This record gives sequence, C-alpha cells and structure tokens, in this order.
Amino acid sequence: MSYAEVQFLLAEASIRGWTGGNANNLYKEGIKASLQFSNFNYPSVSGVPYTGQLYSDDDITEYINQPIINLQTGKQIEQIITQKYISMFMNSGWQIFYEQGALVFLFSKQYSRVY
Repeated sequence: MSYAEVQFLLAEASIRGWTGGNANNLYKEGIKASLQFSNFNYPSVSGVPYTGQLYSDDDITEYINQPIINLQTGKQIEQIITQKYISMFMNSGWQIFYEQGALVFLFSKQYSRVY
C-alpha cells in the first residue's frame, strides 16, 4: 500500500465521519504523493537520455493549489476514488481490479443517465 493510497483512504474516512482530519488536505497530500511517486518511477526511453524529474516540486505545488483541485461538495467520494485509481494505475498490480466495486460507483453515476 502506497503513501498516496493511505492519504486517499484517510480523506475518504474523514468525509464519511469515521475519523478526524481535514479531508481536503489529505486528498491533496495523496495527489502530491502520487505525482512524486511518478517522478521516482519516471523511466528513460531507449535512445533518449534521462532528463530528471517529470514534475518539479513547484509544478506539483502549483497544480494542487488550483481551486478546481479542491474537493467539491457532493462529489468528494467520487473525486477521492478517481484520484486513488489514477495513483494506482500501472503500479499496483491487480489491486485496482479487486477494487472494482468502488469503480462501479463512478460508472453507475456517469451512465445512469443513458438508461
């Protein structure tokens, strides 16, 4: 389990009233950790020299400080689950597959208007 995932779980627990803490701060910390992890695993491509981090610390700070990144009332759980999914994509083996129940939440809301 990654640090980013822990932060997203704590943010969700805070929204649901299961624990204290500022859900928005925990959520943003999860995004920050996810981007930092991406930097750590940023690969070089054959024939192209490694050029360092994909995201600078300033880039990450600027991104998470945008007002649109804040949790939006009524969409908090959806936002947290979405960012958790993004943070785990291609680096958590089958974990995302096993959490498909949480992903059903996302898709059921998006596609319920079709029926």
